[in-house]
Amino acid sequence: MNRVELTDDVEDFALLHAPIPLPQAAEEWPPGPAQHGPYMRYVHVDGRHMTFTRDRVVVAELRDAAWLDWLEEQALHARQGYMSPKQAAAFAEFLARRPPVGEQ
Repeated sequence: MNRVELTDDVEDFALLHAPIPLPQAAEEWPPGPAQHGPYMRYVHVDGRHMTFTRDRVVVAELRDAAWLDWLEEQALHARQGYMSPKQAAAFAEFLARRPPVGEQ
């Protein structure tokens, strides 16, 4: 493949996979809350995360895959040693004093 053919292929690829342009830039960043039917959308400061609320209750939060991987890693490994033995014993005592979930 010569240089001209390679350049044509790269240009074709770039045209097919070019980022979609944003409709219009917002005057403020991040844009303020936006109404979507009964939901209110809030864009976080980083511009990648969004939160949807309904009647001031969070109903959905959109995050990227890297953040979800980090959260899963924390849930699997980080919480196993976060309580000191004294704190764990106090928490076990607290749970023992509470009635079972079905009897509340």
